[in-house]
Amino acid sequence: MWNPTHSHLSFRLPVPGQQLRLSFEEARPIVQLIFAARFAVGGAFLLATTHDLNLLLALTGQIAWLFAAWAVYLYNGLTDRIEDQANGSSRPIATGKLEATTATYICAALATGGLLIGSLVSLQFAALIVGMLALGALYSAGHTPLKSFPVLGLATAGGGVFLTYVAGGYAYTGHLEPSLLLIATVMALWTVAAGNTKDFGDIEGDREAGRKSLPILLGIPRAAAFTSTASCAVAALALLVGILVPLAIPLWMLIPGSVVIAVRLRSIDPDQSRQLLRRGYRSFMQSQYAANIGLLIVCLIGGLVYGVHLKLC
Repeated sequence: MWNPTHSHLSFRLPVPGQQLRLSFEEARPIVQLIFAARFAVGGAFLLATTHDLNLLLALTGQIAWLFAAWAVYLYNGLTDRIEDQANGSSRPIATGKLEATTATYICAALATGGLLIGSLVSLQFAALIVGMLALGALYSAGHTPLKSFPVLGLATAGGGVFLTYVAGGYAYTGHLEPSLLLIATVMALWTVAAGNTKDFGDIEGDREAGRKSLPILLGIPRAAAFTSTASCAVAALALLVGILVPLAIPLWMLIPGSVVIAVRLRSIDPDQSRQLLRRGYRSFMQSQYAANIGLLIVCLIGGLVYGVHLKLC
């Protein structure tokens, strides 16, 4: 007699909601949250300068961009199975909790849904979603994806960061301003400069998958020195942009972030555990959160102080 509480059978027949949850877990919730914050910052910054908000389009755009970013990182998880398994990752596809076929269907549905929903905002916004999906495909797809090359891979990731801020501005207000492009450029360069801090903990899996990350190409000491120098250079640019654009002062949070990254990479040891080798990556993410939250608060206060013309449709 069938027992509905039998654990083996319940695992083989998971409900759709479980598959969706696992796909979101595969797409890294912490990364999806930072993408949502970037999008909101782009909108809030232009809200503070143009004082014009279309609430319905803003919410529609936020959902569409979530679907697009989710699809990009889910697809990345599909193509990262070999290195994730070699690195002992607990991500659902690597552990077999989420089947590759199911993840592929979800990924296609998210990409299609994001594009269709995004087209309701504007043609320009839909074009930005196409650009985001294209960058994701270039980064992960094919026999020689761009993620296999340190500079090209990070530049592609930085492009996705830049588009996210721009998309937020378009969705919230339908406008763009050069000052927002400055902020987007700084945060994109921060990803290019410090994003490879993740690779220090993934050397074994990257080498097995044939990926030429910076620590593999240069060796850990030189890769650490390069990343530290590049991070400090971007932090200096953030200082300059904050001086030129007062609303961008929260970008200065990248300055202590670059210092912490430099200190942690200076003491890095190949024999350390993967968790210790990824400390620089955690500092990279924490500084992004601090900068984006600060930007969001400052811009929302600016919008409230100077008044916002709210439109519902």
